[in-house]
Amino acid sequence: MQKININDIQDGEPKHNVLPDGLVERIKAFKAKLGEMDPTPLDKTIDNFRYDRNPEREVAVWEEIAGRYVEYAGTYKEPIPFEHKREIYKVLFSASCFAVDEEFLQSLKYITRDEALYLNSFFQEKRPITITRVQK
Repeated sequence: MQKININDIQDGEPKHNVLPDGLVERIKAFKAKLGEMDPTPLDKTIDNFRYDRNPEREVAVWEEIAGRYVEYAGTYKEPIPFEHKREIYKVLFSASCFAVDEEFLQSLKYITRDEALYLNSFFQEKRPITITRVQK
């Protein structure tokens, strides 16, 4: 396995010159829900989806992340600090990509293991890829 610095990865050619009808509005909607959790400028986010083979599927994943984030962050009776919200977002984003493991769960400071596993459960059957971690 070869390690590559993420900064050395170059964009390929866009797969789409224009995104399908309605997709930009859906992107705007999930970006509005995520607010400060996703600091990527809207125009950059829209452009990034042009590089996806299946931008509709990717937008659906982000809609799920945003919806679950708003729903779960809203369950707290008192306002929660940014760092706590950021950790909820981190768990949801990570769960959309791979099953969270013990190392990940132990790194959490603001939400419990059970909360993280609950958030992970929303993505168990929706993950587009499976990532296997190599033991050192």
